[in-house]
Amino acid sequence: MVKREDKTLENFQAIDIWHLLNHRFGLHFRKEGGRDNQLYNKLKENLCCPKELGIGKFLRLNPQITALRFIQALLGVTEPFSNMYKDIFTTMKEFSVKEAYEAILIRYELENEQIEFNLDHFKEFLKVESLVRQVIQQRVWSPQFVNEIPHFFKVLTNNSIVIERHPVLTDVLEQPPTYSDPKLNEYLFEVYNLLLEIKTHRLGEGLWLGAYNLAKPFYDEFTSKDFSLNIKEATAAYEEIFSRLDSEDVEVEVLIEKFIEYLNLPFWKNRWYVYEVWITLRTVKALENFNIKLNVQSDGVLPLSSGRYSHVGTFIDEKNQEYTLHAQLQTSVEGFEKRKGMEPDLRIIEGHNVESDFTKIIIECKQRIEMNKEQLEKNIELYEYGASNSHNIFVNYDLFPNIQKDKFKRTQLISNVRPNNIGEFYKVLNKLLLTYDIIPKRSKDNYNALLLDSSASMDGYLTYDVKDKLLAILDEIDVDNYFYFNSDLIESVYNTPKSLIDNVTPKGGTNLKCALETLMKKYTDVKSVIIITDQDPSLYSSEVREQFNKIHELNILEINK
Repeated sequence: MVKREDKTLENFQAIDIWHLLNHRFGLHFRKEGGRDNQLYNKLKENLCCPKELGIGKFLRLNPQITALRFIQALLGVTEPFSNMYKDIFTTMKEFSVKEAYEAILIRYELENEQIEFNLDHFKEFLKVESLVRQVIQQRVWSPQFVNEIPHFFKVLTNNSIVIERHPVLTDVLEQPPTYSDPKLNEYLFEVYNLLLEIKTHRLGEGLWLGAYNLAKPFYDEFTSKDFSLNIKEATAAYEEIFSRLDSEDVEVEVLIEKFIEYLNLPFWKNRWYVYEVWITLRTVKALENFNIKLNVQSDGVLPLSSGRYSHVGTFIDEKNQEYTLHAQLQTSVEGFEKRKGMEPDLRIIEGHNVESDFTKIIIECKQRIEMNKEQLEKNIELYEYGASNSHNIFVNYDLFPNIQKDKFKRTQLISNVRPNNIGEFYKVLNKLLLTYDIIPKRSKDNYNALLLDSSASMDGYLTYDVKDKLLAILDEIDVDNYFYFNSDLIESVYNTPKSLIDNVTPKGGTNLKCALETLMKKYTDVKSVIIITDQDPSLYSSEVREQFNKIHELNILEINK
């Protein structure tokens, strides 16, 4: 532990933390060809480090970079793995219900240790993550502060908010509207983020639950209606309430202690094994329409092993053909150089016959310590030789080395597969399921235009999970033209659902009726429209609807459930 009693979080140098974390906790960012190279480069980007400099040298040349800034930059690097960890438990929860178990425990066997994924470990992760972020914020939030939020909204609306004695609380937490006063906007978003934090992490704690139940009805009422605002007095009241919060400089030892605890959690310490578990459960999720049954043991454990075989689950297609999903199943590759067998990460097999001829799809995570073009091509050759009837998907958290296009007929490489970019994996997997007629072929619906709501109210709704769900829906639809809309129709340069969704910038008000009227005037041949919005479809009139042969609404709030 670094001992510098005169150093607080704000002025402690980043270089000291870099040395401590990098050398003591095995980040191994700089190993040649290492699988952490992309993470290292992302940390450089977050620190604004020039490409020609290493992080250590850059931090030595810039002693003004504080521990706070460094930790914030590193949190940006750990976030995808944090999201994978959360995603794993979301999927586990869904399949726990389906399998009638109180909780599924995933036990991932390594050579010298086990990684276990269960509800208790997940709660511990959320607790530690929350503590780290609290330390970084240097704010000591309390339920007592939340109890004061109704007073803030009463002052802000001149006592116009009236709450019933027993208000009904909904799960939806809308983002606040924005106003011309920047200070009011800051305070409203602070309240929103605090309520979101409580809703996500602290509803199980008595004092926080009571405070949340008191404050949320006032917040909901404010965000759902228009009020005449008393901004000056309200911001003064907020500042007076905020001034009573406990606040003090955090010593660097506290930061280091909490952050080391954070980095020692499985989501980061065993990040590449977490990645394999995440890909496994994303595959399971893609097969959920077939009511896949996980091979959960009688004690509630779903065993997965590094380098050892496990039967993950079983599903049946619409023709009543049974398929099985296997991890690390070894089959012979006799005749391929000096190799005796191969063990891909995942296989989808027709029936229970484990002979390689019955393998239909192979999914392989290629996030290795070292991987060059020659090694990659040799692995692809091995799998195409060893499973001659299979189509293969190689996924990588980073970029694959460039290989000759169309050199391999039955293998597809997908780079940058991570929580905010899983759509391409689903698309390729579904295409292969179609190839084997596991998913029956059907004609797509066609729409002349797709309108994506880009108003300010959409901000925060298009999470990576919602984007994936949207893209899965839109993959079944053919669209001719793509548009945004807020207070009116906005022309778009994008011509795919993914590019339209990825590049949306929420701002402005919402006027769907006006957008549709503009569409009718400028594009008279458009007769079928699909609309993605968070608004009620009644915002446009029956007269407008009658101008179209077909209108289909996708409500983002329903998709977000």
